[in-house]
Amino acid sequence: MELEGTLQGLKATMVCAMLNVPWSTYSGHGYPATASVSELMGKTFEREGKKHVYLDNTFRLSTATKAFASLARSAVKEDLNNDDGESKTKVVALPTAVAQLFQIVADVALEGYDDAEEDAYTPDEIAAEHAVAAIVALLPTLTKREQPARRSRLTETACNHLMQVLKSYSVKTKSVATKAKAKEISEKLKENGDSALPVLEASYELWVHYNSSI
Repeated sequence: MELEGTLQGLKATMVCAMLNVPWSTYSGHGYPATASVSELMGKTFEREGKKHVYLDNTFRLSTATKAFASLARSAVKEDLNNDDGESKTKVVALPTAVAQLFQIVADVALEGYDDAEEDAYTPDEIAAEHAVAAIVALLPTLTKREQPARRSRLTETACNHLMQVLKSYSVKTKSVATKAKAKEISEKLKENGDSALPVLEASYELWVHYNSSI
């Protein structure tokens, strides 16, 4: 895409993602598209203390997250159809982006646990549904074991914490399909949590750091 780095380029990337175009459509092996949509998710909202405040942005958080989920599914499809030894899903599974997905889901899962305030942030349930869909698509990379395999206390902690969040989220979400996806994620985490999962660990640490810094 010749307009990479511009608003027009971002809009073009978003349109392509929404149309589920083939992964090969994206230039630079998909890195620029992934980075721009991931950055958009981060810029769409920010924390102020315990509150979330939406920034004045061209796109809504749910739109940005939907585009990211579409990119993830496109990468998975390319991996299935073109086994060239280079994982496209790994390109999308940026730890910074995955950490944002964890936060979006956790916001819905833990809603009501903080002190209620009139101007408190209302979690975006639609964005959370797209975030769960994206995490499901990225599971092949998130659950890829370190070689040689070894046990990791951090991976165990991450899996247990995320499974708790997903359990709470499943109670909150009204979408039957999303409940099923959340269950699938939990099952995969439980199945693979006995061995170090590098990408999951990096994503989890960023998410924890984000929450500890607010």
